[in-house]
Amino acid sequence: MRRLLRNTGSEPITRYLIRISVDRYPGEPERSNAHYREHPLTWDELALTATCRGEAMNWQAKHDRDAFKEVWLLFENEHGRFPLYPGESVRIEYAYSVGEEKWGR
Repeated sequence: MRRLLRNTGSEPITRYLIRISVDRYPGEPERSNAHYREHPLTWDELALTATCRGEAMNWQAKHDRDAFKEVWLLFENEHGRFPLYPGESVRIEYAYSVGEEKWGR
C-alpha cells in the first residue's frame, strides 16, 4: 500500500493509523467469526513492514482482534524520529501478508 500524506494542520504528525480486516466467508458473519476464533489472524503471519523516505517505520498495535487489527505506523525507528511537519507531504509505503486460508475467496 502507498499513501501520500500531507500535513495541513499546525502540529507535527507522528503516527498514521491503518486497519487490516479479513473475512473468510463474506455474507456469512457467524461462520467467519467461528473460523477466526479457531484461527485468529496473528501479527507474526502479517509480517507488517512500513517505510517513509527510505526509513523503516516502527509500529504499535492499537486494536488486536481475531479478524481485525488497527495499527499506528510511527514516524520513528531505532535511529530517530522523523515527524511530518506542517506544510510537508510524504509518501509512506506499508505491506503485510494474509494467506488464502484467512483472507477468503
